[in-house]
Amino acid sequence: MNVPSEFQDKFDKMMVVGQLTKECLVRLQRFIEPGISTRDIDTFVRVFAKHHDLELAQLNYKGFPAACCTSVNHVICHGIPSVKKILKNGDIIKVDCTFIKDGYYGDSCRTYFVDDVKIKIFNLVNTTSESMWAGITQAKPGNTIRNISTAIQLCAEAKGFSVVRDFLAMVLGHSFTVLPQYLIMSMNISGIGKLIIMNYNQEIPSL
Repeated sequence: MNVPSEFQDKFDKMMVVGQLTKECLVRLQRFIEPGISTRDIDTFVRVFAKHHDLELAQLNYKGFPAACCTSVNHVICHGIPSVKKILKNGDIIKVDCTFIKDGYYGDSCRTYFVDDVKIKIFNLVNTTSESMWAGITQAKPGNTIRNISTAIQLCAEAKGFSVVRDFLAMVLGHSFTVLPQYLIMSMNISGIGKLIIMNYNQEIPSL
């Protein structure tokens, strides 16, 4: 990506916090196993943040009591870590972390297998990953948000799965959630919706 020199510093800071968020999720791969609680995962994230001088964006956000979201099996997102929620063989868990560094936010989520999982669960997670990358390939200037959501939905439905229609996608940067937000559904209509542009001067207001 060719970034104007006057905006390079902002992009560099976003890259740093994004890479640290990824590193936390990668390290969790070796930590997650049967018998630990989702609160243990929350503690892991807190320790990682302290070691890397990161702020915890999710902690106390609109009353949220934890450093990360831990959503097990049928819980779609925003699960709250708990000492009572113990992982067992065959579970899947989604861990969503958001950190702040130098005024910029890094937010990412990863799904983990807890030891061996059923083949239908493996196929679900694999298809979800493929759908994500199908959407990413459409995230380019000249396309629309609907191009992205259509690619995601068509990829999922081709494998016999469906998309969640009750939650929003969001944009990150200098705030946790910045406008605009988008419904993650397409109705199989591409080419409409918000146009993706490169506008480095635009300041998107926070919610």
